Amino acid sequence: MPTLIVWGEEDKALGLETLDGTERFVADLTIRRLPGVSHWVQQEAPEKVNAILAEWLPDA
Repeated sequence: MPTLIVWGEEDKALGLETLDGTERFVADLTIRRLPGVSHWVQQEAPEKVNAILAEWLPDA
């Protein structure tokens, strides 16, 4: 199953290291990191998240 993770690089609750090794468990994984965005990516950067989704969904 294609899987997309959109991650805020400034997330204080879940650090970037949380992503380490995810690809071992998800065969078809895409990770998009957003610099300057924290835990609530869809509220803090809705235009960026929407653009990522629009680009990724046709390939999913």
